Amino acid sequence: EQSYVSDIKIYGRNSIETYDGGVLIAGFEKELSNMTSSGGRIILIKTDRNGQELIRKTIGQFADDFGAKVCLTKDNGFVLYGEEFKYDEGNSFIMKFNSCYELEWTRIFGAPNEYDAIWDIVELEDGSFYTVNFFSSNRIRVFKISAEGEVLFVKNYLPGGFDAELGRNYGNAWARNILVTHDNGLLLGGNIYIEDFDIGQHVLKSFVLKLDSVGNREWLYAFGVDSGYVNNQNNPIELADSSILVLCNYINYPGVDGMVSYCYKLNKEGELLWHKLIDTVGQSNMAAVLFNDSTIFLLTSSNASQSSIDVEGRVRVLKM
Repeated sequence: EQSYVSDIKIYGRNSIETYDGGVLIAGFEKELSNMTSSGGRIILIKTDRNGQELIRKTIGQFADDFGAKVCLTKDNGFVLYGEEFKYDEGNSFIMKFNSCYELEWTRIFGAPNEYDAIWDIVELEDGSFYTVNFFSSNRIRVFKISAEGEVLFVKNYLPGGFDAELGRNYGNAWARNILVTHDNGLLLGGNIYIEDFDIGQHVLKSFVLKLDSVGNREWLYAFGVDSGYVNNQNNPIELADSSILVLCNYINYPGVDGMVSYCYKLNKEGELLWHKLIDTVGQSNMAAVLFNDSTIFLLTSSNASQSSIDVEGRVRVLKM
């Protein structure tokens, strides 16, 4: 275990294991003398397998207020992706680095007076990328980016209004996850506000959107549209038989205080097969890892403000 500090405060966003067994950490840093400012700049820290720092790189200025994450690429380099934290006009970006931490290219997204954020990115076998972005005007936007950083196509999804497949109106929607399926299509997982006929208002639900290999919509499924309860933080996983397991957080589940871990399974046509409660302990965060298309380890964390348990917090690992 190593901690990295200086005359500034560093916030980690995510970390990845590199090809040499070390770790690459991405985050942002703020000046201790100006902690009330929203400004920050990107920082990258590379360590060896023992946690000793090898490389430290900063990007931008303290006033830029960037948020960024890293993703390892197939050529042993990495992409840095993120956005400016500005309420109404921040731009998102991708920066591709080689294995020597040298910048190869940069792609900046966004439009004037419009907020834009990259939620997730996935690399294809040929070194190209798909990103799923949130735009304040078109909500969900998918970009395909070549291995050289050129935009190959852009498509918008779920702009709001009436949806025939859902059979009802919906409002804001945003996708948190994107993955490539066995048939070379895409799965988007995220959140959507859907009209609930029983209570007469829009309620937050999780959704899965299936696209074909050229980005055309195949089907849309939203979970619990008439339950009256909120479920969010969707994390879909495609299994070996092309069925889809979706892990989400369920808020105000009947009889349980706070947020709980929940899952449901869809067939490859987007039809619900089953759903079940995973854990009755109030959860604050959740992530899933899939091994060999059969075993899932679910990492959850909880704290006393979101649960009736009498401890400050806990981390749980569940095997499914």
